[in-house]
Amino acid sequence: MLKICFLVKGVPAFIGLLVGLLFLSPVYAETLQGHGTASSLKTVSFEDTYFDFGDATPQESSTETLKTNLQIIIALQTATVVLQGHTDNRGTDEYNTVLGEKRARSVERHLITAGVSPDRIQIVSYGEEQPQCDESEEACFQLNRRVHFIIGQDAIGASHDR
Repeated sequence: MLKICFLVKGVPAFIGLLVGLLFLSPVYAETLQGHGTASSLKTVSFEDTYFDFGDATPQESSTETLKTNLQIIIALQTATVVLQGHTDNRGTDEYNTVLGEKRARSVERHLITAGVSPDRIQIVSYGEEQPQCDESEEACFQLNRRVHFIIGQDAIGASHDR
C-alpha cells in the first residue's frame, strides 16, 4: 500500500500537513469519500492494478480499483503520477521489461481516456526486478503482475509500504 504524506523534507510534520491541505482543492475531500476528509486527511492509499500471465490488459477484478485510483489522481489536480509496471519472474529480463511497460501504458491509456493530462503521467517498467513476493507459486506470481501507482516525489513526499 502506498501512503502519501503531506510532509516537506526538513520541515516539521504539522507544517507539512498544513501546506498539503492548503494546496488541495475543496473537491479533494468530496472526491475521496472513504479515504478521509480535508480535516482528517493525512494519507491516501492507492491499490495496485493486477494482470493475468503474459497479458497487458488489467484484470476485470481491477476495474473498481482503477476507478478509485482515478478519482484520487483527478482530485490531486496537478500532481504527477508514476505508473510502475511489474511482472513475475517467468520469462527473460527483456521480455518482462517490455511487458511491464505495456502494462503501465495500458493503465496510462485508461487514465488519459478518463481525462488525466498525459503531462501528469510518467511510466517506469521494473519488469521482474521488484517483486512483492518471492515464492514460486501462482498466488505469489499474481501479486507480482501489477501496475503500482505513486505520486511523483516532486509533488508530494511518498513512501512505499509493502
